[in-house]
Amino acid sequence: MKKLASAAAIVLGTFAFAQAGSVNTVAQTGDNNSADILQKTGVGDHSNQSTQVGDQNSVLVRQSAGLNKTTTYQEGDFNQATSLQGHTTWGSNNKVIQSQVGDWNKATAEQYQNWDEYITQVQDGDGNTAHAYQIAGARMYADQIQIGSNNTASSSQTAVGPSVPTWATNNDVDQIQMGDHNSAAATQSGWGNDLDQVQVGDYNTMSAAQDGIQNMSLQYQEGDWNIASITQSGDENEGTQSQVGDGNYASMSQTLGDGNKAIQAQSGDGNTAYAVQSGDLNIISGGQYGDSNWASVSQTGSMHSSVYSQSGDHNILTNTQSGTGHSSISSQTGDWNVSTVTQKQSGHTHTGTQSGNGNSILAVQGN
Repeated sequence: MKKLASAAAIVLGTFAFAQAGSVNTVAQTGDNNSADILQKTGVGDHSNQSTQVGDQNSVLVRQSAGLNKTTTYQEGDFNQATSLQGHTTWGSNNKVIQSQVGDWNKATAEQYQNWDEYITQVQDGDGNTAHAYQIAGARMYADQIQIGSNNTASSSQTAVGPSVPTWATNNDVDQIQMGDHNSAAATQSGWGNDLDQVQVGDYNTMSAAQDGIQNMSLQYQEGDWNIASITQSGDENEGTQSQVGDGNYASMSQTLGDGNKAIQAQSGDGNTAYAVQSGDLNIISGGQYGDSNWASVSQTGSMHSSVYSQSGDHNILTNTQSGTGHSSISSQTGDWNVSTVTQKQSGHTHTGTQSGNGNSILAVQGN
């Protein structure tokens, strides 16, 4: 039997809170719901609003120092939402908003020491899971939105700084998933990191990890069974990957260097792309359009440039550059073409174009 008044919900469910110098509102409709709110210390402007509609839902909100705000809305059965904010003496403009519609959803948000940190998590459907931690803080923001069922999103921004970490600024994570059984993971640490990830479809997997200063990554997948990953460390590195189709795989790694940029785009089914850069001021830009194409680019050293395009099916491209200042441009149109380029030492240039089927290029420059 549904109870329409919040007072009746308090009788049937479990409701407990302790607070000092803060505002709290809880409304529960249904049976066996539970809410446990602790808002402690009079420092800051604590606030909480929890609404649960359905049966056997649970909310736990704990807020301490800082201008805290938590808004939780759950509709359906067996949902959980946990929000912990400042755990130590310093904090700032903390916010968490978590909304879940459906059954068996779980959202966890934790903002440890804080500075301006906000977390927003919205889930729609059944069996979704979302985390967003942001532990040691500065200006970190995280948005995770999942529309569908059985999706998983996790985010962790860990920047450890001094007591007033103004240098650890402008961190951001946006993850949006639409469909079912998708997974997105993001990790950032350091200064002005940025991370945007979007997946549309089913059974897609996406991950990005950034450690360093002012990194940026963007990934987009549309279709089913796609996998994409980016790993970046260093200063001023940028990575972008886009996949449209089914069963595609893209991997990007930029480490141990500064000012590297890489872009990979794939459209079709069953394509594979690798981009690996170690050094400074290297550039990779590649696109594959068709089915079952394979591309691998590896650059070590400084000031290399690799641009490639494959259009058709079952094409293979391998480009390896080491040393300083190499340039490679490769284009393949058709099916079953192969291009292999290796450049060592410094200052070499390669331009290769193939059109048709079953063609092959092998280019080696330097010792």
